[in-house]
Amino acid sequence: MQPWEYLTDTVLTRPGMFIGRETYERVCSFVEGFGTARDDGVLDGFRARLGEKTAHGSSPLTWSAALLAEVLPGRDENALHHPEEDARAIAHLQARLVEFLGITGGPGSTYVEHP
Repeated sequence: MQPWEYLTDTVLTRPGMFIGRETYERVCSFVEGFGTARDDGVLDGFRARLGEKTAHGSSPLTWSAALLAEVLPGRDENALHHPEEDARAIAHLQARLVEFLGITGGPGSTYVEHP
């Protein structure tokens, strides 16, 4: 299993095991740190793709804010007050990362590494 596949299939499936309280803000911070540590350009590509695919275009929004706007329009990541909102936003992040990375078939699946 490749590192980004591990992140999407394991960490984002059970984020509480890795970050404690499962909030969208904490998960995004974890993903940002993971991407920084990997330094493989995946997060840069993800940011660029979100800029292309969202209604925000080249908006100054961060990738986490752009994703949140897709799933919970008008909400700020610091203003999610219900665990259901965090869970919905985390699931959306996971789905968009899986889509971007080309991961298919769930755990143990084929992973296509992006340069």
